[in-house]
Amino acid sequence: MKFNSKLLPYYLSRALVSALFGWLMSLNMGAGPGAVMGLVFFIGFLYYLHSGRFVVDETHPFFPLRRDEWAEHIRNRALVIAAVVLGIGYAGLFILQAAGLSTNSLKGIVFALAAAAYFIFSIVLERVD
Repeated sequence: MKFNSKLLPYYLSRALVSALFGWLMSLNMGAGPGAVMGLVFFIGFLYYLHSGRFVVDETHPFFPLRRDEWAEHIRNRALVIAAVVLGIGYAGLFILQAAGLSTNSLKGIVFALAAAAYFIFSIVLERVD
């Protein structure tokens, strides 16, 4: 990974967004997990910038990432998979709720699984296609 000084505004703005996200997470989960989540968020931003999946337009330093047709194809397929995971998860929650079980604590987990499915499958599809 090579540092590009023209993209310094991107790095700084994403560090700020990641720090804010980590701080918000720390309000609910504590300082340690919040810091880890903020760091993971920032690593995700760096991965997206340097993965080669996006076209980098240095004339827009705050928003340099542009999708080409290949990246849009991967995004669309990963979104469909995430929507299927979310639909199956909420259908399962509906069945559990109909059976009389409390599902309030599981809703966030289902959403997190769908988000994880999106990111995992976008990386897998990027390597396969």
